[in-house]
Amino acid sequence: MKRITLLFGLIFSLSLNAQSILSFSFESGEGYSLGEINNQNGWLSNPNYSQFVNIVDTQSSDGSFSLQFESDPNGPIPGNSITGTGISSLNFTDITFTADLFVESGLNPSEFNIILQSPSTNALTSRVVFFDGDILLVDSIPNPQFVIAGTYTADTWFELKIVHDFTGGTIEYFIDDTLFYSGNVVNGTNIEEMLLFSSFNQTGFFIDNIRFSNNSLSTEEFSNLDLKIYPNPATERLFIENADHLSINSLTCFDVNGKQQDVLLSSDQSINVSNLSAGLYILNLQTDSGHQSLKFIKR
Repeated sequence: MKRITLLFGLIFSLSLNAQSILSFSFESGEGYSLGEINNQNGWLSNPNYSQFVNIVDTQSSDGSFSLQFESDPNGPIPGNSITGTGISSLNFTDITFTADLFVESGLNPSEFNIILQSPSTNALTSRVVFFDGDILLVDSIPNPQFVIAGTYTADTWFELKIVHDFTGGTIEYFIDDTLFYSGNVVNGTNIEEMLLFSSFNQTGFFIDNIRFSNNSLSTEEFSNLDLKIYPNPATERLFIENADHLSINSLTCFDVNGKQQDVLLSSDQSINVSNLSAGLYILNLQTDSGHQSLKFIKR
């Protein structure tokens, strides 16, 4: 397998505090539309090959849409370039990353890479590669190097989970909640950027339900929260549907450029959003039982 060293630059500003959940399901309700993901909600792609990375409705692990890396029978891409997209300017420390993947089979398989890294410190935190049935990881044993860590089944959806423990210097890797490798943090103390790319582009990939959740709160705590907001899209006010009558201790709102917006929670569990410009926003709600982040669109 060819090792790729040339990555493309991405510019996106979305700074969330360390307690946040950030998720991407690529649905229309989140402000996505079918077609190239490049320049949608802060995602940027390799401009020379952005036509191969699209939001599609052909299949998904949940909902209607997913992100597809389209296969090209004329690949590999000339000049050792890559097909890819990503998000930068994240700010996560001890974090659990999950994503649903569908890796297509083929006579000339491509490699699909998921990279989490910290550009400000030139640190590669983790790199997972899916190639011809094998899962390869970068581990520091004793120096950063690729290891064949496990296997996956092509042509079916499965979930990848990576639990980063920067404090302990370890990472655990799971497929469908089954631990298949315990490794070491390659470098760095946080995650600032996520890159998704394919280097050969002759077999396709789908990815859906990408999620970052903080390790200090368990999955059960997150999943037990039942907060919803409506109407979405909103024009004047947002209302919080709080079936469990949780006490909301604080809320913050960010636009897609990472700038915090001035919003207040009223006693009737509504939020005045009339002052916000049209666009996509992330609302972070903190309760005694945990934290939840919800996306909404302001018309």
